[in-house]
Amino acid sequence: MTDKASERRNPVVVLLAAAICVTVAIIAGLIIYNATKSKDHEAAPTQQTSEQTETEVALPTDPQGLLDVGAREQPAEKVANEKQRKAMLAEARRDPQDGRALGKADAPVVMVEFGDFSCPMCERAQEESISKLTPLIDAGVLRVEWKDMAFFGQYHSEYAAAGGLAAANRGKFWPFHDAAYKLSADGDHPDWNEYLLRQTAQKAGIEDVDEFIEEAGSDELASQVDQQTDHASTDLGLQGTPMFFINDRFISGAQDPQLFLATIRAAYKDATGRTNIK
Repeated sequence: MTDKASERRNPVVVLLAAAICVTVAIIAGLIIYNATKSKDHEAAPTQQTSEQTETEVALPTDPQGLLDVGAREQPAEKVANEKQRKAMLAEARRDPQDGRALGKADAPVVMVEFGDFSCPMCERAQEESISKLTPLIDAGVLRVEWKDMAFFGQYHSEYAAAGGLAAANRGKFWPFHDAAYKLSADGDHPDWNEYLLRQTAQKAGIEDVDEFIEEAGSDELASQVDQQTDHASTDLGLQGTPMFFINDRFISGAQDPQLFLATIRAAYKDATGRTNIK
């Protein structure tokens, strides 16, 4: 499957993936990069001390406390252009049956993540920031939706993305997502093949692994991944991962959890007119 999928990928995209620093995702064309206005919102350095890491994870575990933390940080700005705002909001599927989503379909804030399973910066964003948002998801404030942007074709990440779709068909996308990201925890770019995909499926608790592998290698899922990636890179102009749309605001790269919380708080206020959870 991987050889076929690699042939389908645009070679220009593959070359770009090798050249672009994964710490920054640049919006071009559809979305203009005016959602953040200070260097404090640029992608964080790749090296951190243990003291910094411990400080970052020392967050409240209740949803209201997390929103209150968000009041201390400048949020990512709303995209001003009305056409662009509508396009961003349209990315939220809000499908109650979506196996690649967490949270209520009618949550006031939807965060759409464009990710790649060979992206160490995506894993870092998940570990340092996104994983801290669970109380907001459980409280009905936030919904998280995943979209593939299999940008690292040289590492066959499109194969892992197809595996994610196959896992979603079995109700196992998020265990697969977590197991796949652990492979990047040391800053590595996993190079996906059948052996690695099989291991990840087993760690995700997928029982029919042989059928899973067959489905993940199908032309149908490869086509879905290609379409999603082409939509992200061509229609939306995204040039790197991770990228997060939070209603009509966006964050690029692995940023501090405080920036995510500030932006979610601002989007929640936009949608509900309040900052307190009833």
